[in-house]
Amino acid sequence: MSDSCHGRPAPDGTGAWRDLVALLLLTGLALGLGLGSRSPWWPAESGVALAGSEMLGIGQWRIPQLGGQPTGQPILPVWLSAFAQQMFGSVRAGFLVPTFAAALATMALVWDFARRLSGREAALAAGLLLLITLQFGAAARNGAPDMLLCLFTTLTLYGLLRHLLFGPARGWFLAGSAAAGIGMLAHPMGYLGLLTLVPWAAGRMRGWPACRPEPTPWAAAAAMFLVIAAVPLLLALTTGITGDQAPEGLVARIRGTSGWPEGPGFLLFWWLPLTALAIWLWPRWREALTDGDVRILLLGGWLILAGLVLAFGTDGRSRDFLPLLPAAVLLASPWLPMLSRCRSVRQAALALTFAVPLSVLAFALWPPAFVQAAQTSGEAFPWPFVQWAVLPALGIGILLGPRHPLAAMVLVICGTGVLLSTLGRPTLDDTRSGRDVMALAELTAPAGQALGLLDPDPRFLLTASRPLALAARQADRREEHRAMFAWLADHEGRRLLASGTSAGCFDTHGATLLGSIGLEAWYLLRGGDVLAGCRRGRGTGESIIEWSPTSGGRAAESSARIP
Repeated sequence: MSDSCHGRPAPDGTGAWRDLVALLLLTGLALGLGLGSRSPWWPAESGVALAGSEMLGIGQWRIPQLGGQPTGQPILPVWLSAFAQQMFGSVRAGFLVPTFAAALATMALVWDFARRLSGREAALAAGLLLLITLQFGAAARNGAPDMLLCLFTTLTLYGLLRHLLFGPARGWFLAGSAAAGIGMLAHPMGYLGLLTLVPWAAGRMRGWPACRPEPTPWAAAAAMFLVIAAVPLLLALTTGITGDQAPEGLVARIRGTSGWPEGPGFLLFWWLPLTALAIWLWPRWREALTDGDVRILLLGGWLILAGLVLAFGTDGRSRDFLPLLPAAVLLASPWLPMLSRCRSVRQAALALTFAVPLSVLAFALWPPAFVQAAQTSGEAFPWPFVQWAVLPALGIGILLGPRHPLAAMVLVICGTGVLLSTLGRPTLDDTRSGRDVMALAELTAPAGQALGLLDPDPRFLLTASRPLALAARQADRREEHRAMFAWLADHEGRRLLASGTSAGCFDTHGATLLGSIGLEAWYLLRGGDVLAGCRRGRGTGESIIEWSPTSGGRAAESSARIP
């Protein structure tokens, strides 16, 4: 094997569509196995699933609701979730379908654009790299709206760059602009793809001849209309959500709710193995930019600009950078075939092949806090997943790795993800979905008496089988807590389900510990458990509403007020 890492592959488009079919089949198997095997866990995915379920239950398709109250969530993910639940018959079977479909569409866009950039071999390599990048697989198996934002951002880039790089293609320019407008209905950052016009304009000003063609005035005007039209549409869809009903506003962002670690530093991990290739890619990017390669200018410039917007325009959590991942893969695609033949890259792939199962084993055995938390909460530790993820992966690394390290790395990463979806998460589902805690709360609370939720956690609303008392949404969450504590104290038979994060307001020794979800303990409170300083006074009908589950697990708002 030669250690040469120089040169570029020549484009080759013959028989390329067979590669796309094979790539989509592989993606469907790697990401689709396990659909319907678990319920919503993370707040973002459970919130969207609940809003879609309530939309079906009450027939209100214009204003998303959570717990029977209007919410500022973007409307498109809720529509898609409701449609999937209606099609597949339940929340559990349908809540992951929109993100799975968005992942397949994103894969197809990346493959086709990489083929146009650098040829058939580069397109296949780009698709496989995107598939095995850790954050892409994690987001595709998560019901949060992040993958929808990734899809519409990629579609915007695809449409604009089809015109700016390979044009004229005014139809694609308009399609990309329309994707940005629709993307804003899926996520407030849906406009990100339009930022690619900034490096294009910079290249035009510097006289780069490849920065062509210039959008005609009518095309630019039509594009701006399509984007701006999304704003009044969003306002029309959310009419009536004002003031205290939606304290986060129309541009509310779902932050820190997708279930993966926080902070931009985790991007180095979540974008493996792409980030490991930066050592070999950086000098080639720099050389190409010096030579006037407009691909590097537009894609690289957009990545830097969009990354700055996400880093300083949000709380900087690693999940927010998912929309940048397809463009980063495209930026690397011209050199992927050449790097796949580089000995040092293949050695790094072999090391990563062994690192994945060893990391799973270390995570299962080393952190005592994790094992202790699982035992405390009554979780069934997913040993079948650990065994099946570690032993076969090590076998693949030993038998296949030395001769075909890249194939071994793809098999190990995709196989670990499949096993996590089919063996790991289903083992933890009853606990992580809140089903066990809610069932125990309903069993422990006196029959015929009201049960309340201190915080309207969507997981509990999805798994409840009896009416629940919730606080009317207010701008200050502390006021909601005081209202619920006052409601609890008004009647001896009432019970309140509360998280340990609010333990400063109640006596944990007197309260009934129901269990834990992860590291968070949940308690069932009586009126005497609440500390006097946390009560606002007597509960009123204007403070507390009743939420009732309906048949089929779908929820609807009840206009009745609990005195």
